[in-house]
Amino acid sequence: MSKKTVLITGFGDFETINDNLSWQGVDSMDRDHIEGTYDISFYKTKIDVAYKAVENCVPKLWAEHQPDLIIHVGVKKDLTGFELETQAKKGCYETEDIENFCPPNKMHFADGPDTIITDLDLEHLRDQFNATEPTIAGLTAAVSSDAGLYLCEYIYYTSLACRGCSKTLFVHVPDKGFTKEDIAKGLERILDICLKLL
Repeated sequence: MSKKTVLITGFGDFETINDNLSWQGVDSMDRDHIEGTYDISFYKTKIDVAYKAVENCVPKLWAEHQPDLIIHVGVKKDLTGFELETQAKKGCYETEDIENFCPPNKMHFADGPDTIITDLDLEHLRDQFNATEPTIAGLTAAVSSDAGLYLCEYIYYTSLACRGCSKTLFVHVPDKGFTKEDIAKGLERILDICLKLL
């Protein structure tokens, strides 16, 4: 049986977000340790906060890696823990990206329904994350149904529309208050639980 392949993405800087913790946390995940511990092929990618970058990059990542699981990570202001997003919407994307661009008609480019929901059991994921000791710098997980109608939601819809709902998760992480190592450890815990769900 071939190894499972996992791909995790984070975003680059935008607006007042310098050293974006979504990418800093992802980049701090120890690939060798993760591949050895879970017997998987593990890849991580940084994506610009731009609609066209998502459109160009994400379908290619799916085609190249054929992942069994993809986890997209982005920051959200005023969070004190992780938010596990249940769904993504096709529109309306009204906020301009770092290239001062909005999608035509403010709608996602992919054919698909108004809303796509992940098949992953996020309530179980939340409960397992919060029940596992030791705690990671006080980080907890919560389930959310509002991914923000910006690049976070846009990339989530892209993956959900590309390859189905059983392999895709979006995680919002705090934009401050935690170290990149804290975020990395929390993301590895989420990865561990997700692999058990697959």
